[in-house]
Amino acid sequence: MRKSFFVFIAVLLSSLPAWAGCSKTLSFGMLEYPPYFTWDEAGHVSGLDASILETVMKVAGCDYNLHKVPFKRGLRDVKLGHMDGMPGVSKTAERDESAYFTVPTRREIIGLFARKNDEAASRLTSFEDIVTGDQKVGVVLGGWYGDAFTDAMNTPAFRKRVQTSENFLTLLRWLEAGLVDVAIIDLLSGYHLSQLHGLDKNIKALTITVHENDLYFMLGKTTVTETDILEINKAIQSFKASPAYPELLGAYAPPYLADFLLSR
Repeated sequence: MRKSFFVFIAVLLSSLPAWAGCSKTLSFGMLEYPPYFTWDEAGHVSGLDASILETVMKVAGCDYNLHKVPFKRGLRDVKLGHMDGMPGVSKTAERDESAYFTVPTRREIIGLFARKNDEAASRLTSFEDIVTGDQKVGVVLGGWYGDAFTDAMNTPAFRKRVQTSENFLTLLRWLEAGLVDVAIIDLLSGYHLSQLHGLDKNIKALTITVHENDLYFMLGKTTVTETDILEINKAIQSFKASPAYPELLGAYAPPYLADFLLSR
C-alpha cells in the first residue's frame, strides 16, 4: 500500500503551488490506538491517522514531530502550551476555548458488528431496529457511543439487553461465540481487531451508524498561528480531494466498508 499511496502523494505535491509552510516545527502527541496510531519498538509510527498527518504536513510544507502520549495528558499539554497539537481529535466547546481546529480530516463512525451467518442481523437497516428489536447488544464499559445510544439506555427494555465487556477484543469474541448478537464499536478499530485475531471469518461490520462525528487536527492557540492553520487547512482540502485519500482509506478497510466510510 505505501508504495502506491506515496506515488499518489508525489503526483499531488507536484500539482500544487509552493505553499509557505508553517511558522515552526510543530509538535504533536497522541495515544496508541490501532489502526489509527501504532508505534513499533524502534519508535516509528504507522496507521491511518498517522498517515493523514504525515501527508498533510508534506503537502503544507510543514515540519513536525509526533510523540506517544496519554490522551488526557495530550489535551492538557496543548492547553498549557507544552505541545502544539493533537491529530484525530473531536471538537468540544471546552477544547475550542484554548485550541484552533482545522477543517475535518476524516469521519469517525461508531457502528455495528454481527455474525456473518446471522440472517436477522443482515436485515437490520438502522440503530433504531436494534433499539426496538430483541438482539443482545454488546459494548465496552465506559465508552461513548453517542446520543442515540445514551437515549436508548434510558429505556428499560433496551438496557436489559446490553452487556458490557472490559475490552473490545473480548467483546468481539463474545459476538463470535453468540453471547451477544451485535457489538457496538468503532468500525475501523473493530475491523482491525477482527483481522488481527482471525475473527473476520465469522463476524463482519454492518453499514449501520450508531454515532458519527468529524475529527480534526487540534492546535493550541498560544503556540500556533492562524496563518499556520490556513496553510494546514489548504493541505487537508487538497489531500481529501485527491485520489490518495480513498487509496489510503482502502488500505484499512474492505471495499464495501471503505465505500461506506467515504460516503459519510
